[in-house]
Amino acid sequence: MVAVVAGLALVVMILPRLLPRGTLRLGRGLPTAVAMRGLFAATFFGAETFIPLMLVTRRGVSPTEAGLVLTAGALGWTTGAVVQARPWMRMPRHWMLFTGGTLIGLGQCALVSVVRPGVPAWVAIPCWVLTALGMGLGMSTTSVLTLRYSAAGEEGRNSSGLQLSDSLGSTVGIGLTGAAFAAWHTPGGDDAALFTGMWLACAAFAFCIGLAGLRARPRDVAGAAAAPEPVGGIRGAA
Repeated sequence: MVAVVAGLALVVMILPRLLPRGTLRLGRGLPTAVAMRGLFAATFFGAETFIPLMLVTRRGVSPTEAGLVLTAGALGWTTGAVVQARPWMRMPRHWMLFTGGTLIGLGQCALVSVVRPGVPAWVAIPCWVLTALGMGLGMSTTSVLTLRYSAAGEEGRNSSGLQLSDSLGSTVGIGLTGAAFAAWHTPGGDDAALFTGMWLACAAFAFCIGLAGLRARPRDVAGAAAAPEPVGGIRGAA
């Protein structure tokens, strides 16, 4: 416990210096873009960690079959990343973040149905593909926005903050769901309610992340709404 408290104290002291100013309070523009990377990672990987365990222990599928669900998720992620970069995709970037968070939340809500014995186990595949589609859309967008909003010469520092946010978010998300499972798991018992609660909590968080993503739209110095941002490229290319 002492080590945990000491670690948290160090994070609180050091983290703000390693991220763009305003990241922890979701400042408009760049700070939100960087924060969103970690928030997306937290809700996605926190839920993903327990999919194979649920499928194997509750639905009786093999570890190999359970792993195929995660593989399908990789295809969904790739699709989302490709779609957000297409010339015909005219959606503003802050709305892509909103859409990504919404898709993640919907996919995780749908995943809860697979806990029920009457639902075929293969339904987990489209559920997780939908969730990963939101991740591909959102995570790639955070990279584009970070480079677009970075001042000349600050690209490397801000990209470093983006990766730090990603790693920290993944760690926190997996740690929280792991702690919840350790606290409420009953050996030899029925964990249906536990899986349901964890995934619904992750879904609720994802919906909130989507709303927060709207703050990635920048404002000008005077505080008025900025002109509509370009939808393609990194530094305003059409």
